[in-house]
Amino acid sequence: MSFLERAGMTLVVLCCAAPGVLAAERVLSEHEALERFMKESPRAQVLQARLDALRAETRIGTEISNPSVAYSVEDAADVREDFLIVQQRLPVTGHRKLFRRAGDAAYEAAALDAERELLEIRTALRFAFYELLLAEQKHAVLADGVDRHREILRVLREREREGESSGFDRLRADREMAEVAADLALTEDVMAQARARLASFFAHGTTPDSLRVTGDFELGPLGPWIESLIEDVLEARSDYRAVDRRLEQYETARRAARRRRFPNPEIAAGWKRVDTLGLSDSGYVVSVGIPIPVFNRGQYEEALARAEYGSAMLGNQVLRQQIETEVRGAYAAAELSRRTADRYGHTINSAAGDLSRIAQLAYEEGEQGILELLDAYRSELQSQIRWLNLKHRAKEAQIQLELASGKEVTP
Repeated sequence: MSFLERAGMTLVVLCCAAPGVLAAERVLSEHEALERFMKESPRAQVLQARLDALRAETRIGTEISNPSVAYSVEDAADVREDFLIVQQRLPVTGHRKLFRRAGDAAYEAAALDAERELLEIRTALRFAFYELLLAEQKHAVLADGVDRHREILRVLREREREGESSGFDRLRADREMAEVAADLALTEDVMAQARARLASFFAHGTTPDSLRVTGDFELGPLGPWIESLIEDVLEARSDYRAVDRRLEQYETARRAARRRRFPNPEIAAGWKRVDTLGLSDSGYVVSVGIPIPVFNRGQYEEALARAEYGSAMLGNQVLRQQIETEVRGAYAAAELSRRTADRYGHTINSAAGDLSRIAQLAYEEGEQGILELLDAYRSELQSQIRWLNLKHRAKEAQIQLELASGKEVTP
């Protein structure tokens, strides 16, 4: 079963489900989100429906012409003649078979284009998935930051009541907590928008608030060196392979048009009965007719097919250059973002929590003030957020490279 045929699986009719089912919260992995899209979304079914329509369209005009049956009577001068004739055009020039082959090539090219279009839709879904995952992970980090600042405020209020701390420390910590809480609120807004975008890929009526995602920003292997990767891409990209099928379509259509110069004969056979002067007799009738291609010799169809072939050849060169540019750019971006995320992650993980622990210990021992402690907390929080952003960017760059290379790699 082909990639697109799998996309044309039976649509799950969730509109008949109870509202509570649609609103039920469900945690989705990337694989589950893609699987749910293929089952629920009508987008894949639209692609398959278009292909079915094209398949029927390419068959129009390629069928064998229907035979015709005629019955006629001639009665004059006491002579009556009855004719029963069956007439059929014989497809002996082979143009019908060539047109069918051209139609098959057109269908295969459209199927490859549809496969590419479906890959682009799935890629957009993956971007939406990881956008929501980033928002949820940021929300978790900021929520922990709010809890930490809330605990600091609790301690400072107790110390202030006991006279062990000034009101400035509490006010400064309260201001810092307000900043983190504001960032948390902004993240909740981003998270709501990301859920809405992800919900648009599923069945109508899917409640965005019901969507939760799980996973990480793990990166797969980057692949071979760029030159060998480009050669593999040209074989993997369905839209590039579709151009080859269109070239075959136009060349076959041109050959079929040239066959119109050779007419298909029409043969007629039947029965004749003659009644005259009380006598009757019967016999057979056979005739052969050949249309003379004087006005229509397929010259315009041939010219059209030749022009389309030339246009497709130029389009092939343009697409090849575009693909090479896309792959080189995506590869460079994926390599750079991966290296940046790895280097930054190694730096902050090697001293994870050390800065805040040292600052907290120094504050408790009176060696530093509240400003230094809050600055350490803020720096650690910003580092965690920045690392999430870098990992997310590296993941997006890898997905973009997969799209450019025509190969989707999912868990």
